[in-house]
Amino acid sequence: GYFEAYRWFMWLVVAIEASSIIPVILVSERFRPLTGGSGGLMKLRMFSKRLISAVVVTYAIVGFGAGLSIPLLGYYLSVKFGVESGPIGTLFAVTNVAAAPAFLFAAEVSARLGTVRGAAALQAASIPLLALIPLAPSFAAASALYIPRSVLMNMANPLINALVMELTPEAERGTMASISQLSWNLPNSVAQQIGGFVMDALSLDAPLYATSGVYAIYVTAFYLMFGGLERERGNGGE
Repeated sequence: GYFEAYRWFMWLVVAIEASSIIPVILVSERFRPLTGGSGGLMKLRMFSKRLISAVVVTYAIVGFGAGLSIPLLGYYLSVKFGVESGPIGTLFAVTNVAAAPAFLFAAEVSARLGTVRGAAALQAASIPLLALIPLAPSFAAASALYIPRSVLMNMANPLINALVMELTPEAERGTMASISQLSWNLPNSVAQQIGGFVMDALSLDAPLYATSGVYAIYVTAFYLMFGGLERERGNGGE
């Protein structure tokens, strides 16, 4: 039946995820143990304080904004337009396919505008599309907004991740990756609870508007904080 299909699909996902470990194991890397002191969080003083602040602040803002509605969009579309998992799954699949070539175009945007300006422009362009989804008269119209919104927002992620790693000393990149994930995941988890409550108890559309507003704050903060770091790097600063 319906739920049996879900169960088998979940097992398929588990099998695919497990098989993804194999190519990771086969990757060879240059590894040189750190010497001359403790690593990890005790060596954060080696980072630029501005870089740490920029990562924590911007990742926390965007993580919180995303959590308010993005993980709940499947539920949102189902309730608002009365569609089931089939059309919603197709929408998400089409979005992922559309994003693949778009990631290649992101490099061209970065080359023309710079990493920070390019990433900020892409993500800023996605915000009005998200804010218009609650006004869409049909699932098809909402899908036409959702696909470019997701593509534009996610196109910037490789640029941002590459910038953060480039600004971080090689020996400390693992720690910085942990900081960035923690800064994103904790606010995101809290926001999901808030967004779910608001959708059920107050307003179905409000979390999407809230995400749009928080994203606008995020793009502004990202441009201001990372723009200075990018210029400093271009001038040969640390």
